[in-house]
Amino acid sequence: KPTKRVCYNFKTANWDGLNNDLRNTNWDAMLNSTEPDLAWLRFKTRLFQLADVHIKKATVKTDGQDPWFDSECHDSWLKKNRLRAKAKRTGNIHDEIKFKLARKELQRLVNRKMREHLNEDESSDLITKKFWAYVKTKSGSQRIPEFVSYLGSVRNDPEEQANLFNDFFYEQFSDASTYDIDIDFSRDFDFDIDFDYERILRILKETKTNKAHGPDGIHGKFLKNCAVGLAYPLALLFKLSYNTGTLPREWKL
Repeated sequence: KPTKRVCYNFKTANWDGLNNDLRNTNWDAMLNSTEPDLAWLRFKTRLFQLADVHIKKATVKTDGQDPWFDSECHDSWLKKNRLRAKAKRTGNIHDEIKFKLARKELQRLVNRKMREHLNEDESSDLITKKFWAYVKTKSGSQRIPEFVSYLGSVRNDPEEQANLFNDFFYEQFSDASTYDIDIDFSRDFDFDIDFDYERILRILKETKTNKAHGPDGIHGKFLKNCAVGLAYPLALLFKLSYNTGTLPREWKL
């Protein structure tokens, strides 16, 4: 059954406007003097509030159809079908020629849309990823094999396979440490880390945008294209987390 989801249409993004609003936000008042979880929630809320202003959203239907088959292709397909029905009904040679021309026109349009879709991003990694995603949908291949075995157990049910993976990864961790060491914190300030804005900015600009977002919902396109506006608040969040010795819960997922 086709499913629908709402997502940002990054092709419509006004990155300059979004960066400007992010830079004009009083992050010090918003993030300082609070605990990491609340600060992270405030950061995300502000980011998505501004994103809703500067980036349009689109409803995407997932039904196995090629992603480049848009409304223009659909209209051409309908035209081709109408001409085919007419040619079959009349038996007229001129109607047959019109149908064949419409069929070729549709094929050329679909091929052009496919090329544009595969090359719409500057990242060659993304082009490769899209190509193999297309091959996967056409071939019906799966990353997870039909049968998964671990410690003598063989499973083919997806839920039971997931439990086997969970058991495997759980076994990789040792028991919690019970060290009781007297730690001297008197010289902590000698080892303070400088969460430099410029360094974070450089790292954000190198973000790969061909990866899906994590549990936080922040896509790599936000991090890369809004590096100027996000570097400072992220520096505050890193410093807050370091000074309190606590990570936001969402960072641990």
